[in-house]
Amino acid sequence: MLRGLLFRSRLPFAAIAAAVWAGAPSARAADSAASSRDEAYRSMLLLTRAMEQIRRHYVDPEKAAYTNLVHGALRGMLSALDEHSSYLDAQSFTNLQNDTTGRFGGVGIVIGVRD
Repeated sequence: MLRGLLFRSRLPFAAIAAAVWAGAPSARAADSAASSRDEAYRSMLLLTRAMEQIRRHYVDPEKAAYTNLVHGALRGMLSALDEHSSYLDAQSFTNLQNDTTGRFGGVGIVIGVRD
């Protein structure tokens, strides 16, 4: 694979070797990155298994749809960070932007019935 990459890129081998050597992380950093990646994979496996169990066994299949589960997981993840973090779906984000920019539709009148 590396050999094919060298021939296709037409870069001198010395330049590639120098770039790889200069950019190579230390053994400790590589071990830390691998450990972090392993932890991420284990966590994703746990989340995936939980989603599959919910989809298989939950009484209401519509509520157990992947979209609902993923959006719920995102809401839970962000709310676990702090009280100021929250997940917004596309519509909620648009509404928030409209509310915070001061733009609104209408002429500002209220119509009602009086006695």
